[in-house]
Amino acid sequence: MTSKNALWVGTLGFSLLACSQQHMQVPPEISAKSEVLEATDRSAWSGSLADESFQLGPYAVKDVDRDWDSSTGVGVGAISHESTEGGYQFKFEGKGKKRDGRCATGKQDTGVALGSGFALEFQFSKLACACGGGAKEATVLVQSEGSKFTGSLTSSGGTYPMRSVHELEGGSTTEKPTGYRMDGEKMGAAEVTHPGRVWLDKSLGDDERIEIACLFAGLMLYKPKSSD
Repeated sequence: MTSKNALWVGTLGFSLLACSQQHMQVPPEISAKSEVLEATDRSAWSGSLADESFQLGPYAVKDVDRDWDSSTGVGVGAISHESTEGGYQFKFEGKGKKRDGRCATGKQDTGVALGSGFALEFQFSKLACACGGGAKEATVLVQSEGSKFTGSLTSSGGTYPMRSVHELEGGSTTEKPTGYRMDGEKMGAAEVTHPGRVWLDKSLGDDERIEIACLFAGLMLYKPKSSD
């Protein structure tokens, strides 16, 4: 498949998802104590010629680079560069703060795909993201546990359990995750169906807020690696 055709297939997948208006069912206990940030100005296009920048509430996701991979010799969180299958990086800024985000997928060993809106099936065992540029690098890792994904998120405020959400508004469920939820003393969630939303605990301080929002943006940006 040529890069042009791969771009068209990816666009078609996102267009079909956008038309279906599928949204994650946000857990009520998270919704009750969170501020919701809507992704806006987010294109359905992806690929080397596409501008994947978008707004996430007061934050801007910019300079998304999907050419970054394990050849950089840099690992992400629990994924060493030797076991990296692929990766991407981006800039995240807002409210006078800036963070540098990067994500990597682990080696493929599962038939369960991470939700991203593509119609094609792709595989991976784990996805890790890191956001640096502040006093502390924040990280998130989700990995397959059967048909579910579990993991943890570590910010300057602590470590929180993470798990996938498979429910859609209206009561139906999907095999692929519709998003991820963060639990603990502070809670949050990221919707990975396009265009996406984020829920952030209202008690978060400014630094922890941008760290978690940046990591959630990383999860939202995941796309299966297309074959050329």
